[in-house]
Amino acid sequence: MAIRQIGGIFIISNDKKMTQNKQIDILWKAVNKQGKYIENLEKMVAILNKDNEYKYLFNKRLEVVEAFINNIELIDKGEFN
Repeated sequence: MAIRQIGGIFIISNDKKMTQNKQIDILWKAVNKQGKYIENLEKMVAILNKDNEYKYLFNKRLEVVEAFINNIELIDKGEFN
């Protein structure tokens, strides 16, 4: 039995029984959740655009989330080890 966290979603599974399609579905749910999170961050950045400190912090958070999503897309394509 394994416990993993993917995009804020905790997954408890028996890796031997979980099919690849099920794992991909779980990953895409995590990607969609992160996409909504990115949209909210972008809205906050737009509102706080005049305040450079907040703009910097939100842009850094946005970069981290986008990197996470890029890694999931590479996993889905089988290009990430």
